[in-house]
Amino acid sequence: MCSVFRLASAAVVGSAMLLAHGAASAGAVSYYWNQGPKQNLADPAPPALSLQMQQVQSAFLNQITYAGTPYGFESGNFAVGGSSSFSYGSGATAGTASITSGTPSVVGEGTPGLQLAVGRYNMTPGLIETDPFGGPDIQHIGHWIESSSDFSYSFTSPMSAIGFFLTDLGDFTGALTIQLFNDQTLVYDTVGDTSLNLIGGANGNLGFLGLVASSNFNRAVFHISQGGSPDTDFVGFDSFIIGSANGTTPPLPEPGTLALVGLALTGVGLAGRRRAAR
Repeated sequence: MCSVFRLASAAVVGSAMLLAHGAASAGAVSYYWNQGPKQNLADPAPPALSLQMQQVQSAFLNQITYAGTPYGFESGNFAVGGSSSFSYGSGATAGTASITSGTPSVVGEGTPGLQLAVGRYNMTPGLIETDPFGGPDIQHIGHWIESSSDFSYSFTSPMSAIGFFLTDLGDFTGALTIQLFNDQTLVYDTVGDTSLNLIGGANGNLGFLGLVASSNFNRAVFHISQGGSPDTDFVGFDSFIIGSANGTTPPLPEPGTLALVGLALTGVGLAGRRRAAR
């Protein structure tokens, strides 16, 4: 389920990290991992990130420059129904991400009849309120956006990198695809990215996706298609990071390089079998 670390053998994970940090495709390098379902959906705190998830997220962040912190729709007094637009960057790179089509909902604490068991949840940590009178601390539920249909963000200041958490992707066989545009010019499409396996899984699954484009974009289109299930598939999004590529994104390896890598990893496997036979 990962377009960064594709090797099954734990013995060569370290080598894989040295060889490539992301999966390159026409238009962008993608970083994706899905760590499976949150174990306790009733717990309002975000789940701990697996080691693989941390590695993928760090690899993405190491390739970009961004200002501020990820935007998690927590502005205001934990009020639901707020704007799904948000600000990013600072100074010359400051801008606003605004919804230009579709109607994703800001949900979370304060949403009437909210049931966390549906599988979408907050990924902004630290939303703990201390009782000034010495009572127990309150862990707020937090907020995120979710949708069952297409929507798009437009950016007032063009950037070349976007990352976010995904929750509850594909538990009812729905699918997500993403397109990045610079005005009307298509910069990147997940559909054409053969290195990216953008899948989800069981109810409450958690994924992180980071995209570092080869050129600037000012619009991101999120397509959510429904599968054959009679139930509607909703997808949650949280902790958006908007930034710029820092110029060190690894290039797509040449075929000859890939062949050498394959031979090297084959050698590692053979050496391991020889040691095991002794």
